[in-house]
Amino acid sequence: MKRRTYRNLRLEPLEPRHLLHGAGETFGAVLGEGEAAPMPDFTLTDVNAGSPTANQGVSPRDYLEQVSGWYFGNAM
Repeated sequence: MKRRTYRNLRLEPLEPRHLLHGAGETFGAVLGEGEAAPMPDFTLTDVNAGSPTANQGVSPRDYLEQVSGWYFGNAM
């Protein structure tokens, strides 16, 4: 018969998170931690030939409330 060993667990109370000093206000509202102010809209031509929107202008606003990834490459 094996003998069981128990660890002493300690629980720590969670503390509320506060905004960092200097976060400031944007558009009249205080931003929460990890939030950013809205950026200006832009449109780029989709150069992916296999995309349903190939050779069309696409914008992040086309994908509101959806997950999207944007890659900005530069080849000189």
